[in-house]
Amino acid sequence: MKFFFLFFTLTCFSQFNSKKSIKYLESENNKWNQDHLNAKADSGDACISCHTSLPTALIHPTPKKSKSLAKTKKYISTRIHNFKRYGFLDNPETKEHKNSNQPWYEATPSFSNELIISSVILLHLSKKDQNFSDKQLVYDGLKLLFSRQLDSGSFNWLDYFDLEPFESKHGVYWGLTHLIHAIESHPKASSIKRIKTKHVKGHSLSINTGIKKIKTYLSKKFKSQPLHNKLMAIWAENVASQKFLKDNEILKTIKEVKKLYREKNSNQGGWNIFDFFKRTSPDKINIDTYATCLTIISLGQLASEVMSSELKNAKKWALKQMKKNGAFETYSLNTEEKSVYMSHVATSLCIEALQ
Repeated sequence: MKFFFLFFTLTCFSQFNSKKSIKYLESENNKWNQDHLNAKADSGDACISCHTSLPTALIHPTPKKSKSLAKTKKYISTRIHNFKRYGFLDNPETKEHKNSNQPWYEATPSFSNELIISSVILLHLSKKDQNFSDKQLVYDGLKLLFSRQLDSGSFNWLDYFDLEPFESKHGVYWGLTHLIHAIESHPKASSIKRIKTKHVKGHSLSINTGIKKIKTYLSKKFKSQPLHNKLMAIWAENVASQKFLKDNEILKTIKEVKKLYREKNSNQGGWNIFDFFKRTSPDKINIDTYATCLTIISLGQLASEVMSSELKNAKKWALKQMKKNGAFETYSLNTEEKSVYMSHVATSLCIEALQ
């Protein structure tokens, strides 16, 4: 009887039904499309969202059946077509657009920012398509993107709003980890890396060369990043064909995460995003779903031995946080209140962490 109870408990713990959470994200992405794509596309004020469309695409098991992601893809396709047609290809090393009549959203940082997010979404949407029917669209987006790569290996990024963790000075590092993860985990990664594009400075550039430059940039800048971005880089490296981070830096990160757990949680659950940015967290926020599930997906296998009890407790805590609508709510770094948009990302991370 004792053994049966233990088996039953472990079985229940391991089974997480993500259907409700995926349905929640699908619904939220549909709302975003209505408010920020359909309604504003003509004015040029539309936005492919880091916090809603991208996390929905990241975890959706059947993207071809998703009506909201079909609308997202249609908008991205139109934008890429327009970028190709009108040639918004000023020098990416300067932050000035060649056509001063273009509104701010067509400016250099916005252009690269949008292409990174759009390319990541397209890569995730095409992963489960054996025929790779969107091959040309994916290739066109990546060619446009890498034609604007900076000498450092990075890209310009829109930090106009100074909102952590996406639209800020740290945002480009976060975006590049997503790009590496999306390319490296794609079943057609080898053919994608063989694509060539013409850089705006005139020389030919292979996507593979561009990827290597990104990895060098991520490695070089790793030490100076907030803990949040370090975990994102480890998450990306977990699927990379060739490792690009230094072992000693990863080890330091694991130790830092473990230390935070001991200091803050007394073996009760997980982590919070305020600590990941070295900010003082409000009294009401000790643990949150975003930081906890990000840690699980980044270190779940890598630190399974040195952090086994911490990760087990974190999973157990996270499983209890799903709301009736499937959401995993969390807080905003910028308002210190519960955030709908950050909850979209948290829900996506928790789906990946708990499946």
